[in-house]
Amino acid sequence: MKEPIYTLEDFLNVRNSHSPSMSPSGDWVAYVSNEDTDTFQVWVSRRDGSETRRLTDYADGVNVSWSKSDEDLLLLSKDTDGDENNQLYLLRVSTGKVMPITDNPKAKHIGGSWSKDGRKLSFSTNETNGTDFELRLRDMDTGEIRTVFNPGGYCMGKGFSPSGRYLLGSKANSNIDNNLFIIDLENDREPVLITSHEGVAMYSYARWLPDESGFFLVSDQEADISGVWFFEVASNSLSQILNPSWGVDEIALNSSGDRLLVVFNEDGYSRTELYKIDGNLLGDKIKHTLPKGELSDFSWSADGKYLVFSGCTYDRSYNVWVWNVEIDYSERITSATMGVPNEVMVEPVLDHYSSFDGLSIPIFVYLPKKDSTPVPAIVHIHGGPEAQYRPGFASLIQYFVCHGYAVIAPNIRGSAGYGKMYLSLDDRDKRLDSVKDLQSLHSWAQTFERVDASRMALMGGSYGGYMVLAGLAFQPDLWAAGVDIVGISNLETFLENTSSYRRALRESEYGYLATDREFLKKASPINKVDEMIAPLMIIHGSNDPRVPLSEAEQIRDKLAERGVIAKLLIYPDEGHGLSKRRNRLDAYPKVMDFLDEVLMSSSK
Repeated sequence: MKEPIYTLEDFLNVRNSHSPSMSPSGDWVAYVSNEDTDTFQVWVSRRDGSETRRLTDYADGVNVSWSKSDEDLLLLSKDTDGDENNQLYLLRVSTGKVMPITDNPKAKHIGGSWSKDGRKLSFSTNETNGTDFELRLRDMDTGEIRTVFNPGGYCMGKGFSPSGRYLLGSKANSNIDNNLFIIDLENDREPVLITSHEGVAMYSYARWLPDESGFFLVSDQEADISGVWFFEVASNSLSQILNPSWGVDEIALNSSGDRLLVVFNEDGYSRTELYKIDGNLLGDKIKHTLPKGELSDFSWSADGKYLVFSGCTYDRSYNVWVWNVEIDYSERITSATMGVPNEVMVEPVLDHYSSFDGLSIPIFVYLPKKDSTPVPAIVHIHGGPEAQYRPGFASLIQYFVCHGYAVIAPNIRGSAGYGKMYLSLDDRDKRLDSVKDLQSLHSWAQTFERVDASRMALMGGSYGGYMVLAGLAFQPDLWAAGVDIVGISNLETFLENTSSYRRALRESEYGYLATDREFLKKASPINKVDEMIAPLMIIHGSNDPRVPLSEAEQIRDKLAERGVIAKLLIYPDEGHGLSKRRNRLDAYPKVMDFLDEVLMSSSK
């Protein structure tokens, strides 16, 4: 097979710019980009893109948000070597001076959120005991920090009301279930629970009306999919105001409270609607034009004239966009380097297959442009599991396809984006049903003339890595190879050794150590290692706080004892995945050589 004109390095060097935040005047936009650095660093750009400059150059990636009142002040968040113990800093745009807010490398800090007047900053931390988070408030005038919400467990701030009187606190019960509390910062009283509910429900993207009478939010309370709701402060009541046929990803309300942008997730594709606001209800739709693609991170300028957001398509990486509302015109203000022409990229086709119990499983299928004969295939399984594969830009996948592979990206049961019922179909004792979805995918592939079903590999990260190992362990005759990136090999040891604050959130998904050990053993690939025969490549970061390195080492050691190929690449400056480009440039050529050797040389 001919080598493609464009190398793997060309594809991995494609850059991204995303997560924009507007300055108080709306004249400038801060965002993160890896345009000329190894990791994502802070950049600022004029609103029209006419002037850009990079402000940071750390070894690790950063997050950023602009003060809502100070044109010269940014908030940074950064960990060290992927340990996820983020520390918070203030950055002066004009001078580049960095001032630490937190300084405890053993603690995780989440945040923060600015009040409208810029005088308050909220963030949460597990500094006290390493497990429970408390929500803290920093007075930006005095530097004083105090705790304002401490319910135990995993909690964080969800934003201030316009006057700064109220702060919303969120307490997670699991990854898909939380509650919101109103914290009255002017009165010394207990936070008020405002989302009492039965079953599972998520509450997010709270957007206040300017008069503080209430706020819009996204929730799937009493519904299978997420819609738009409104909370009224006076009556302490929630009401649904939009019950769509597809779920809502996010919402953005302008500062005058008369325009609400709603972003829908329709089978993995983004669609937006702009509504007039009539009191606390949605009014007429407003005709508008936004670019196609996977869109996110929407926020309005303070004067409501502009909307900034991130966007990508299958053939162009993430960039920052600004929409001029008055003339209905969107402009891309960053030009993330591609290096590979758009026409080389392949658009995935959305398809579905029927699993063992008749459940319809969505898949995105990428096929090489030139090959008409059956080709080997890589089944790419997303992490989460409460996540969703979406047809945005994926440089590594595009290279696989350019190199002659088909890539099949399924949203197996348990994936997000298709409602709570679908999301729950792999919970605890139903875990192995999701593994059976892979077997049904293989059966589908046998009927698909463009794919050689005898040469199919599994590849995935995190929970996707678990699925790779589970497929090789429970279906050893189906898969020719596996690539496991920071995956779980033993559900028991994973739950025992993951960061303590994460355990309670993950047990509701995988099973409880106190009561479900027998099933955890049954569903763990490590306990079926004697059945595994396919060559395996494993990638892991030494500092992974979610899936410890021991998960990779134990499966490698067990396979090595049996003489099964199991190559383990360990990166000492990484955590849960490969965030640094130099490590990706080291790891993925080795992955390609591994897959080529197994899949391209001969049939299984």
